[in-house]
Amino acid sequence: MATKKDLITCAGEGQSLLKCTGNKTESDFYSTFNMWGKGHSRYCKKCLDKIYDYYYKNSNENDKVALYYTLIQENTPFITDIYDKLKPKIGKITPNKYFTELSKTNKNVDLWKDFSASDFKLIDSEAMTDPQIKEYEKKWGTQTLEGYKFLEETYDRYLDSFDEMSTAQEDLLRDLCIYRLILREINDGTYAGELSQEKVQGQIAKLLNTLKLDNFAEKKEYTISEQLMFNKIAQIELTKPADLYKEPKKYKDFNKVKKYYQDVCLRALKNTLAGDKNFDIKLDNLEEYDFEGKLESGGNE
Repeated sequence: MATKKDLITCAGEGQSLLKCTGNKTESDFYSTFNMWGKGHSRYCKKCLDKIYDYYYKNSNENDKVALYYTLIQENTPFITDIYDKLKPKIGKITPNKYFTELSKTNKNVDLWKDFSASDFKLIDSEAMTDPQIKEYEKKWGTQTLEGYKFLEETYDRYLDSFDEMSTAQEDLLRDLCIYRLILREINDGTYAGELSQEKVQGQIAKLLNTLKLDNFAEKKEYTISEQLMFNKIAQIELTKPADLYKEPKKYKDFNKVKKYYQDVCLRALKNTLAGDKNFDIKLDNLEEYDFEGKLESGGNE
């Protein structure tokens, strides 16, 4: 029976997705050559299976992609020869199969200290055919497909807050997005780094402040020239609406009060006093003037 002294703490302890109790025996881990120097994997076998399953589901069930990202979390190199050797015989390559085969290999163990010793890059494989992947890697570094999507969407959301951006602001905004991704991975239980949630949240708050994106309640004050412009617009709409500004005569004598005076009063007086012969009016059309109740306005000049 293993004593408390013999127990090994799994890196998945306390992570919500993995739900690992942390304390395991040596048999619960895989043998590796990584920089930990203790001869075992960082994560226990059960946690690595959960990590693998997570990436497997999010890569359209591509075992090469899932294994690649699982090894990133474990800081163990992806060796193409091992994968290719197993693939024809076994089919789906799981962490158990890969680590078992890795432990049988003695050559190059001094070089296989961490993931940087991998002889394969995922962006060169058939698993990623999108030409934008190379641009994503250049912009964000090595991430999962889901990570790239999250970073791009987060970047675009924040970008709407800027009219113009300097190069320095662009760099800070990318840093902010990466910390947002790390925080998400911490909450999902898939983060394998050493940053704590508190430190990541602190970095996010600092970057938000630097980029002036944390003034949630701040109301923009208009300049004097802007205020004058708005007052002028209001004045025009009250005294001379925009639809009359282009056609000032369009609604002149809208109620036809002036026309009524001209046709019924002024025309008759001019005929009587000046001897005019203007009888071009039909009295049966008086209803067209629509002056009932509107003569009180005193006309509509």
